[in-house]
Amino acid sequence: MTYNSEIPLLLSEIDPVQNAAVNAAVTTSGFNETNVWSGLPGGCGNPSSGAGVYQTCYPPAVNYDPRYFLINGRVL
Repeated sequence: MTYNSEIPLLLSEIDPVQNAAVNAAVTTSGFNETNVWSGLPGGCGNPSSGAGVYQTCYPPAVNYDPRYFLINGRVL
């Protein structure tokens, strides 16, 4: 049997906790995509840093735990 066509297949996943953290960051006043998360006092990612610094960068993807898996954008 011979085949002469291809079908693209896109596999992806969603972690709702990570998505919520990114959404909270990008909607925070002062967010800058080039800010680096440090988690240290006075740095982005540390709640004690205050509203002007905390969540002004993308959150890290540690503890990434996808709950939804998709094939071509559709839930399995």
